[in-house]
Amino acid sequence: RVELLTFLTLILAAIVSTYHRLQKSPIRLSHSAVTLTLIVCLISAIATTVVGIIRLNGETHVKSAWLAKAAGNWSEVIRQVDQARSPLLTLDPTATPLLWYRGVARFSLNETEQACRDFALAYRDNPNHPHVLNNLGTCAELGGDHNQVVDYYEQAVLIAPRFDDAWLNLTAVYYNRGEYVRADS
Repeated sequence: RVELLTFLTLILAAIVSTYHRLQKSPIRLSHSAVTLTLIVCLISAIATTVVGIIRLNGETHVKSAWLAKAAGNWSEVIRQVDQARSPLLTLDPTATPLLWYRGVARFSLNETEQACRDFALAYRDNPNHPHVLNNLGTCAELGGDHNQVVDYYEQAVLIAPRFDDAWLNLTAVYYNRGEYVRADS
């Protein structure tokens, strides 16, 4: 969190400043060295502030996307995710890719092809998220890539062994293939 780092930096600056005020050092820094140091600190502070504002704005939209998802307002989920997502914010605080939410919304709006593209992009943002893997498995099944389906579902249950949706989907794939022993295990 930016505010915590800023607060910690201020505390450290006060400590260093007090130390140097109490310790009279025979070494004096040149005026240009002090100016350069202050300019670098100012630029760093401005950059940190900009990053913090962008992330705070994005997290506000993430919360709105969660509320819209809970209400089943899929077009609002898409809108909020589009406003939240930036190169500085691709995952929510639970490490769920924001594009996964947009993919779920598009899938719920029967925009299957776009949803599958979003799930693929979400996989790029977090390739170890079980919900992303589960949804990619579903997309692979819809696309007829039956070998890839098993890979996605198996990877999802390997990462999250108690993820019932992936287990159920994996069982259904095995059953539909006629692999009843594997489906039962």
